[in-house]
Formats: sequence, C-alpha cells, structure tokens
Amino acid sequence: MYTINDIATTTAYNGKTLLDGTHAKQKIISDNILISAGDYTITADGVYSLADGYTGNITVNAKNVKLKQETPANQLSNVSIVTASGGNANLWIENLNIKNTEDKNIIKFQGADNYLTVKGTNILDDNNTSIHTNSAAINVGDGLTIVGNGSLEASSYNGAGIGGDCQDTAGYIKIGGAVTITATSTNAGAGIGSGYSASAGDITISNSATFNASSTHGDKVGKGHDNSTVGTISIGQTTFDVDVSVTTRENANIAIRVLDGALEYALDQATTIGAYLQRLEYTATNITTSTENVQAAESTIRDADMAKEMTDYTKFNILTQASQSMLAQANQNATAALGLLK
Repeated sequence: MYTINDIATTTAYNGKTLLDGTHAKQKIISDNILISAGDYTITADGVYSLADGYTGNITVNAKNVKLKQETPANQLSNVSIVTASGGNANLWIENLNIKNTEDKNIIKFQGADNYLTVKGTNILDDNNTSIHTNSAAINVGDGLTIVGNGSLEASSYNGAGIGGDCQDTAGYIKIGGAVTITATSTNAGAGIGSGYSASAGDITISNSATFNASSTHGDKVGKGHDNSTVGTISIGQTTFDVDVSVTTRENANIAIRVLDGALEYALDQATTIGAYLQRLEYTATNITTSTENVQAAESTIRDADMAKEMTDYTKFNILTQASQSMLAQANQNATAALGLLK
C-alpha cells in the first residue's frame, strides 16, 4: 500500500498530480437502501435490503450490488432477481431466505462474465412439486463464477439447483473460494448443471469449495434427465483461471472483487491454521505437564520403594539382633544350669 500511495501522490504531468483522485468522476453509491414493496430497479451500486414480507421483481442494472434481508429468519416468497442483459454483473448476497411458489428463477443472471459472492447463510428454494417448477433456483445465464465464504442452498424441481432451466441453454459454472454449496433438483434437473432436456457449459469446482449436490433423475453435477448435455466437468482442481484486468472501471471492480475473495479465502485458511496451531500448542503444553507429572510420580515411587527397602532392611537387622541376643541368653542359661549341677 505504501508503494501504491507513493505512486498515486508522485505521478504528475505539467505540475498536476494525476492519480490523487481529484480528477475522478464521482459516482453515487447507495448504502443499505430498503426495498419495501413492488417491482424495483436498481440503478446505482451499493447495498440493498429486502424488507419483511417483500414480494416482487428486482432488476439489477448496476454492476456492483449487494442484496441482503431485513430479517433473515422471516422467509420471503415469490422474489425474482434479474441482472442486466449485458452480463458482467457483480452481485453479493448475504443471509437471503426466499421460497418461490411461482415458476420463476430466484436469481437470473444474463450474459457472461457474471460473479456471485456468497456471504452468511442463504436459502433459495425454487422447488414446487405442485406446479412442477421448470426454473432453476439460480440461472447462470451465459456464465457465472460463484465465490465467497458463506453457505448457499439452492433447489428446484425440473430446473437445476444451480445452472439452467428446463429446456434451456446455460453457460459455464465456476465455484471456488471457501463457499459451501448445497444444490438440489428433486426431479429431472441436475443439482449443478443443466435442467431437464437442456444443456449447460463447462462446470469447474475448486477443491477449496465445499459442495453437496443431488438429483432424483438427473446427475448430481452435470446433465439433467432426457438427452441433456453438459460441457467438461472438473471437480476438485486446485484453482481455476480468472481473468483480472484493470483496463476499464468495470474490470477494475471485478478485479477488486476477485482479489477480495482471494484475501478472504487466505484469511480463512490462516485462521484455520492458527486454530490448529493454538490447539497443537495447548496439546504440547499438556503433554509437557503430563511428562513432568509422570517424572515427579516416578521419583516419588522410587523414593517410596527405597523407603520400603530401608524399612525391610531395618526390620531384618532388628530381627537378626534379637535372635542373636536370644541365642546368647539361652546359652548363658544353659551354662548356668550346668554349673549348678556340677
């Protein structure tokens, strides 16, 4: 950061500092705006909160948006979130709890190069057996990368839990970071992949992510039922390629998100290692204390054994001396008796 600050404060042309922010275009950032009722269009980057009881369609036309819920314990119904058609969306979700009783995606990405960052605990239930839901809980559009350090449960009926709708074409799916995914299709879609009689692109799941996918008639990860297709499936690889570029403002925002996710993952791993290290230090201290206690106990036992041996030795000496004294006394008595007889 010192180097970055130094560059920002010293880069100048004709006496004017170029990178200190004074020539930047200002942009309004919304902070925790409450969406309370009806259809809503988000046009500014920022944080938005869904009010208790909210029902409606949310169109996300801004590039960098975080959605959370006013009261996560109160499940919302029939909420549909759709990103802009051009792709390149950068969406955060935190503690969303939504169940749809209508046949529509809970989150629908459009275009390619979309990113979803998962925070907290999120439940997106698009599984409705009475109407045989054909929509995926999360439609990945032409391509979606999912990262973060939270958990996400996504379920559908004939659509994929995460992927494409029934008889639809979905793009690539990448899952990484420290995210925990549970994806379910209770009938004919894949847990992660294509919907019923549909297609999906390549699926890449990093070994840093934790996932549990299931489907009744489709693949857990891959194809839905009935002539569905899917691209290459890679599960458990160390990393996947993410293009990081700062050539445009949008790419710079995505680069920041990617680096932020990497830093969060590194911090999570460092925290885990620190916990293991602390436990090992605690165990080592206990072992050292136990060793010292064993050595002290062994010394006490040796002292007790020595005391017992000394006691036995003293006892035998006393018995020996007593027996010798008794024999001597007996000899004297016998000699005295013989003297009297003489």
